[in-house]
Amino acid sequence: MAFQSLIPTGTRTDGIKRFLKAVGLYRAAVHLDRALDGVYAGCKNAFQILHAAFENAAYDRANDADELPFPPSRMVYLVTNVYTHEWFFQSGVRGTQSIRDILKRNSLEIDKFSSILDFGCGCGRIVRHWKDLKGPRLYGSDYNAMLVRWCASNLPFAEFAVNSLESGFDYEDEKFDFIYAISVFTHMTEEMGLFWIRELNRVLKPGGIMYLTFMGETRARALRKELWECFESGELVVTGAADAGGNSCAAFHPERYVRNVVAKGLNVLDFVPNGATDAFQDVFLLQKKGARAESTNEMCRRDPPETVALCIGVRP
Repeated sequence: MAFQSLIPTGTRTDGIKRFLKAVGLYRAAVHLDRALDGVYAGCKNAFQILHAAFENAAYDRANDADELPFPPSRMVYLVTNVYTHEWFFQSGVRGTQSIRDILKRNSLEIDKFSSILDFGCGCGRIVRHWKDLKGPRLYGSDYNAMLVRWCASNLPFAEFAVNSLESGFDYEDEKFDFIYAISVFTHMTEEMGLFWIRELNRVLKPGGIMYLTFMGETRARALRKELWECFESGELVVTGAADAGGNSCAAFHPERYVRNVVAKGLNVLDFVPNGATDAFQDVFLLQKKGARAESTNEMCRRDPPETVALCIGVRP
């Protein structure tokens, strides 16, 4: 809180608290303090919105890099915790580049997939940057119907759908070969997170890839001591669980927990601490088991005869 609280803290002010209690004013002072706190927060929020309106107008005039409209600032705030279009756009650039970089270091390319799902697409912070991809069909899903409607109306190169928090997708089994979820599992309880990893696995093709981000050690160091100790011991730590699925819920995933629990039954292709530079989160690149092996004919179409002959142990 930016202004001086009416309820003082510290040992030197304990006498003031005792006096307020003695004269029956302490509870009233607490209520007034909270009310002023709310007024301050409301004024601060209003100022941020007004300031962002001027910034956004200037930025929109000077930048039309992708020739797509920007969502209203209130929607931008829901997915980035800031109101400015510049941060929204540039964080999307960083997010897509992080995806490309981590795929590349695992000999994968975004445009080689056939169908891609942005799980937790919000108002298109990431998916808008795929509009020029040639080949893959693009999909986005989110539980916030308002954000999905905006995407469907303004990002015509992709298909969007609303999902509930508890009942899963309407998509058929094995629909996608690449799914990414950026800062989605970071707002889920353990039960919800495990439900959704099973659901993502259901709609992922055999051999398909998942790019998932988690708040790991770097972010968890800000936890209070007892929660940090739980994290350090390999336990999932969730705060604000009553708002599961919302921004007030924060989940911190130790690497060990993701490997042993979240990724159970999946192949861990890569782990990159702080690899998601847009969200300042760790990245796990996972693969669904059961990929169909390439036949020799498929290899011949892809590789020169000399390479294929060496692979199967015969000289041409």
